[in-house]
Amino acid sequence: MPSRLSELEQKVGTSLPDDYKAFLAQHIAVDEAGLYVSSNPDYWGVRSLFELGSGSKDYQADEIYRLVGDVLPSSSLPVADDWAGNFYLLICSEAQAGSVVWWNHERDLNDFSVQEVANSFAAFLGLLADEEI
Repeated sequence: MPSRLSELEQKVGTSLPDDYKAFLAQHIAVDEAGLYVSSNPDYWGVRSLFELGSGSKDYQADEIYRLVGDVLPSSSLPVADDWAGNFYLLICSEAQAGSVVWWNHERDLNDFSVQEVANSFAAFLGLLADEEI
């Protein structure tokens, strides 16, 4: 993973936050049925949190970035997705470095508007909750 992490940082153009790198070092991706962002449970479900490991390509952070990085806001990295194909992005630019936003994939070309979710990746993880059935 260290070489893949370095390659991903080079592609994004900056170092990733330490809390996200620690997460990648131990996370194995799965479908997260019933998981949602508690600050906006009506809209922000979570299908999967991406990994940088040996699982399915559908869950690999570097593979997802390779596929969609050219249409995302500059210096952002997909860290998770929802069931509709929208992404949670880790912002890596200096102005909002480390924050997580929600990015709706249904938009006009060059529309990079996002909705703020959390001011850090650790805070984003803290907002995740299981849907009560």
